[in-house]
Amino acid sequence: MFDKDGSVVEHKKTHIFPAEANWHTSEGDDLEVYSLDPLKIGIAVCYEAEIPEISRILSVKGADIIFCPSYTFTEAGFWRVRHCAHARAIENQVYFVHCPTVGEPGAPLPNGYGRASILSPCDSAWPANGIVAEAVMNEHTFITGTVDMDELYENRKKVRQPLSRIAIAEKICMQNMSHTKG
Repeated sequence: MFDKDGSVVEHKKTHIFPAEANWHTSEGDDLEVYSLDPLKIGIAVCYEAEIPEISRILSVKGADIIFCPSYTFTEAGFWRVRHCAHARAIENQVYFVHCPTVGEPGAPLPNGYGRASILSPCDSAWPANGIVAEAVMNEHTFITGTVDMDELYENRKKVRQPLSRIAIAEKICMQNMSHTKG
């Protein structure tokens, strides 16, 4: 990703999909949030959308929008990432931009499967299905959509009470972990 001053910021995937281990890839260990004034964005690559803690950490660090490039080979793989991305948008009150690679990249990679989407929390401020914009399945295209940040911030105020319960659960987990180490 390019920052406004032309510098490059990158994210090294923290959780590789089991099949990727055969590609001799390695995992990163940082989850950063980047400021694109006035927004803050996070990046969760493909399988990372399926790990709730990734989006939670990005949200706690202030992300308003999480971008999720992905590359899935099957319809089931696409929907798994897509459904998880939408769940993360709802759980963390963020917009989630899912950007799958589609088409025929050539050997040794199989064809990519998917469709781009901009996802919102499923609350009264947005369409009932929580889809701000969506592409046609398996077509090379791009999408645009308008995200209302003021509406997101207002909605967060309404639902923060349930989300604050997550902090309590995290605290309990940390306490339990410290007890098991001793």
